[in-house]
Amino acid sequence: MLTIVGLTLSAIWNSVYFWFFYKHNDVTTGNDGVGFTHATRKQEIVFSAYIALCADCFFAYCLCVVANYQHAYDEKEVSTKAKELEEEDLEKAKKKEEDEAAKKAEEDAKKEKEANDDKNAGD
Repeated sequence: MLTIVGLTLSAIWNSVYFWFFYKHNDVTTGNDGVGFTHATRKQEIVFSAYIALCADCFFAYCLCVVANYQHAYDEKEVSTKAKELEEEDLEKAKKKEEDEAAKKAEEDAKKEKEANDDKNAGD
């Protein structure tokens, strides 16, 4: 939060400085290694405000994401969700066991019927 406040105040100060105190019409920024750029006072104010706005939006987005994750991983909610998932897993396992037992019973009945059919055919 303080980052957003700091960036915004910096952009405001930059605008006030270039609008009221800077006496030249052209602003030269940069250094020997990177190079120099030339802009008017108004361009410099707009660029600095735009950069500050983009950085503010980025940090505000990060704050929102962190707040959502904080609530998403609340201990009580996580434990409740874990219990629900365990219950679902137990139900699925129980159903799977019942299905396997029914399938095995059908196979046993089929084998018994075939054995009886073979026995009756042999008589």
